[in-house]
Amino acid sequence: MSALKERNIMPTKYRLTGPTLAMYFENGRHIGRLLPDGATIITDGKKFNGEKLLNITWDDKPMMMFTRDVQRCGTPIE
Repeated sequence: MSALKERNIMPTKYRLTGPTLAMYFENGRHIGRLLPDGATIITDGKKFNGEKLLNITWDDKPMMMFTRDVQRCGTPIE
């Protein structure tokens, strides 16, 4: 278990280490988007909470990602 997960503390920026699914709402429907390897996301600063969705921003667009995907494919950056 990572030190971040043990302390339940989450940095606000991550770099994705592989393509990862994100979702957003547009024109009355939910849309899935595969974010590219190396993308930088900004989280809303809340703690990781199991299998729930996490609010993120990518390319100035508000989106949601599964917490486990951020844990698995995200590398904290400053």
